[in-house]
Amino acid sequence: MIVNGLSDSNSTPSQTRQRIRLGFNFAAIDITSLQKINRTSGKVEVVPLVHDGGNRYHLDLILGGGEGDLFKFNDSPFPKGG
Repeated sequence: MIVNGLSDSNSTPSQTRQRIRLGFNFAAIDITSLQKINRTSGKVEVVPLVHDGGNRYHLDLILGGGEGDLFKFNDSPFPKGG
C-alpha cells in the first residue's frame, strides 16, 4: 500500500497531493506491470510500468493528501477475501 501521508485539517486532498515515484529492478523475474484495487469500484486493475531500460521500471503516482492505493506485482491473481 502506497499512501500520501501529507495532510492538513485546513487543506483538501488536492491541495496536499504529491507525486510519488516507485522504482523497480526486475533482474530475476519477468514483470512489467502491477495490479491495484480501484478505490471506487473495488475491481482489480492492471497498471503498466514505464520501462527505463534493462531490468529497470518505474511508476509515478499522484495521490491526494491522506489517499492511498493497494498494489501487488502482476504475477498471480489478487487473493479473494472471505
